[in-house]
Amino acid sequence: PEGVPVAPPIMPGWDGFPVREALSQELGCPVMVDNDVNLMAMGEQHAGVARSVGDFLCVKIGTGIGCGIVVGGEVHRGATGSAGDIGHIQAVPDGRPCACGNRGCLEAHFSGAALA
Repeated sequence: PEGVPVAPPIMPGWDGFPVREALSQELGCPVMVDNDVNLMAMGEQHAGVARSVGDFLCVKIGTGIGCGIVVGGEVHRGATGSAGDIGHIQAVPDGRPCACGNRGCLEAHFSGAALA
């Protein structure tokens, strides 16, 4: 990963900002930047319930809905880094309006805010 967000829907104004480089310079050490659910998956693999498996999914439901995909012990990010971005898959045809502009997305029906 480059450590640079690409059009993050919940972080307007951060598109293309060199997060990894800026933090590394500020802190004076190497920095790893990744999607929150990918980091959660790595944590589960290192010290959690996924220690004994090489292939698993880690689904996070919060502000958004995401999925960390681990195959053969490695996080799978996909060709464009968006593997696991499942929150905007349409779950309910003609469902609730979503912040992304579509209707019926998983996030519109099942995110933390939607459930509250």
